[in-house]
Amino acid sequence: MWSMACLLGIAAGVVLGLRSFGKRGKSSQLPSGPSPVELFSHLSRSAFVQEKWVQKHGEIFQTWLPFLNIVSIADPDATRDIAVSKGNNYRDPCLFGRDRRLAANIEEALGPGSSFPTFEEWRWRKQSLSGELSFAKLLRPEKGFLQYLLKLGKDMCRSLDRAETALQPIRINDLFSKAAAAAVLYLLFGREVDFDSKALEKSTEEIMEVLEEMLLPQMPAVRQETLAKRGRAHAVIDAVLGPELEDLVAEIDAGTWAENRHRSLLQALLIKEPRWRGRGLPTLLAEIRNFVNAGYEIQAFALSFTVGFLSEPRHGRAADDARRAAEDILRIGFKPETLLQRTNSMQAVFNEALRLLPPTPSLSGTAYDDFNIDVGGRSYGIAKGSVLNFQVLAGQRSTKFGSHPACYEPRRWTEGINQAKLMTYNYGAHSCPGRDVSSLEARVWLPMLLARYRFELARGVEQEVDSSGVHLRPKDGLKVHVHRLH
Repeated sequence: MWSMACLLGIAAGVVLGLRSFGKRGKSSQLPSGPSPVELFSHLSRSAFVQEKWVQKHGEIFQTWLPFLNIVSIADPDATRDIAVSKGNNYRDPCLFGRDRRLAANIEEALGPGSSFPTFEEWRWRKQSLSGELSFAKLLRPEKGFLQYLLKLGKDMCRSLDRAETALQPIRINDLFSKAAAAAVLYLLFGREVDFDSKALEKSTEEIMEVLEEMLLPQMPAVRQETLAKRGRAHAVIDAVLGPELEDLVAEIDAGTWAENRHRSLLQALLIKEPRWRGRGLPTLLAEIRNFVNAGYEIQAFALSFTVGFLSEPRHGRAADDARRAAEDILRIGFKPETLLQRTNSMQAVFNEALRLLPPTPSLSGTAYDDFNIDVGGRSYGIAKGSVLNFQVLAGQRSTKFGSHPACYEPRRWTEGINQAKLMTYNYGAHSCPGRDVSSLEARVWLPMLLARYRFELARGVEQEVDSSGVHLRPKDGLKVHVHRLH
């Protein structure tokens, strides 16, 4: 579920000393990209520099650094081709996939997790998840997940009512963060779990800071500080997850199941795949920690950006369309058998925010062997050992997504654009297992909110984005004023 941004991919490549070698076949020479000086001058700057580089260097280009060849690709079709047809990162041989040393480095920061292993270690984990997070499973009445999403939606509405009464702006990301985290914990443990949403959000931020720090060279004293920060951040999550995990495992071992639980994701995984248990409780706790980190923060960012776009005056028509569609959905109700068909309009509203502001603006990987890729009608050779940087933000703003690609226009998704073009959730072997969960939350929560409230950006807020870290996040939580419609 986690994805590496451009900064991390480049930094890791420098630290790991990756080399390019091998002969290219008959193919066009890759255009040169930014110079090392230009590249490093932008490392700590906005992810939006991607768009400038594409205008200057094209949709594919390479940049040489000492011991490192970076190939940047913004073309969405080429990106998908590499990730799917050349990225069978389950077994050798494989042309493209995660770098094993980078995966090990990430696990040191986050703990051994389901997102980072490669090849066989990743295959069995991904296989055990297969189907467990699908729409078909999520919408089963006995799972209770749809009803829990509706409860969380009502909780958000009560918070918005209080904000309107107080005539105070609300940080919309706080609202979505709390709900998305609650949903993930419900899926994992099969029941509602109490937690401090502020503390959980803070621990997630610190874990991402640790990740960034660990991917760069560190002096011993600095490394000790980083490890201490990691310990504090993990402890916050573990305090919630540890006791729940022990209770769940005890129930499974005893052959009992508490009356207040539905069949949980963890129960299914432990029964389907013995290797999860074979790693021991501490490692399983680290796995769950990664599920939590990966499953809620990015989703909260994406939902917040969606509301942010609809709060801008220039998107008034889109907001009116979304409100009318949301009212129709609420009149019909959330029936499992028709929910997906009836809520496609909300998926379109959500997709358009994901397209323009993908929470993870870049993805990266490594070429395990030489291969060719077509971009713009020409074939280019990718050398073994190259670091591939997929410029998701720039690619999703290309004309391959229709006319006026820089504009927020949800109608493009109901008029023929295929959701499979979005790289927000990655493709192929390392596609996000939680994609359907993310979609279902948007399909339920957005109509519940948009049918009842009109949102207006607080004074001084202009859909600002904080791009200083690994992910694009709403700056200062994205403050909005709330106006009740009914």
